[in-house]
Amino acid sequence: MGGSISLDWLSWVYETKLGAQEEALKYAIELVELDPQNTRVRRSVRSILAQQTLSALDQSQLNLNNFERTSSEILAYIRFLKSELDRQDTDLDQLSAYTRIAQLYERLGEMKSAERYWKRAFRLDPEFLPASQGLGRAAYRRESWRELVSLYRRELNVLEERSPQRVELLRRLAEVYESRLDRPSSAARCYEDILSILPKDTAALSSLDR
Repeated sequence: MGGSISLDWLSWVYETKLGAQEEALKYAIELVELDPQNTRVRRSVRSILAQQTLSALDQSQLNLNNFERTSSEILAYIRFLKSELDRQDTDLDQLSAYTRIAQLYERLGEMKSAERYWKRAFRLDPEFLPASQGLGRAAYRRESWRELVSLYRRELNVLEERSPQRVELLRRLAEVYESRLDRPSSAARCYEDILSILPKDTAALSSLDR
């Protein structure tokens, strides 16, 4: 018990008073191993790992030599998020965690792992746009055009009727129909939908005139 209190105090001091995140993380992880039911400390570990990952990503954009360290910190964060998801007493939101893990795997270039977690997020909420967009990127890389059309159609059902995002998505859908699936009539309907929102859209008008 005394050891847990000391570790808790040390972690708190290093994090909040000294701003020494690595030391705070070291003591917090030791405390989690001693007291795995302590949700507050697990939340603190999650927060520190998230901050370190964000900082590492910022630094890696400035210095390519930091890539190895950045990858290590991202993977440490992913491992902790996965361990939290396996716990019955976690307060971690599943959808947020799946999204974060998928995004981090994409940053690492591990696209198959990213797609696996986008699928988990999508199963939780099929109307969650980041998940359908993540699966759309995966389908595009695999050149799975019919799957991509299905995902784009789902996105259109969620987007506001006259939003710029809807117009842009209709353009992408038309391009898939026209260039990838050889379905000009389906592409034409997309251009007509664009014109119902933007009657003077020159790109849509010229595409229909072809």
